[in-house]
Amino acid sequence: KLRIIFPQLTTEKRKDSVKQLSTIKEQSKIKIRNARQSVLKKIKVDKELSEDIQKNYQNEVQKIVDSYSLKIEQIIKNKEEQLMKI
Repeated sequence: KLRIIFPQLTTEKRKDSVKQLSTIKEQSKIKIRNARQSVLKKIKVDKELSEDIQKNYQNEVQKIVDSYSLKIEQIIKNKEEQLMKI
């Protein structure tokens, strides 16, 4: 058997971890925005699609982006709460 003991996190280490989470959250949101922009460009370039269909696709993409952004917010918030518990 191998047993590893981790010392309790100090308040300073907890705050550093929360800062790292904020950085990860921002990076994730940036990646989502970049993916959205890429998809929207492809939709606009496609000449076979009517304006109505393009608008519908843009709205669907925005709904997906919003749902994933909300998921990220919830995950980060939960993790911050876990880290700050003593």
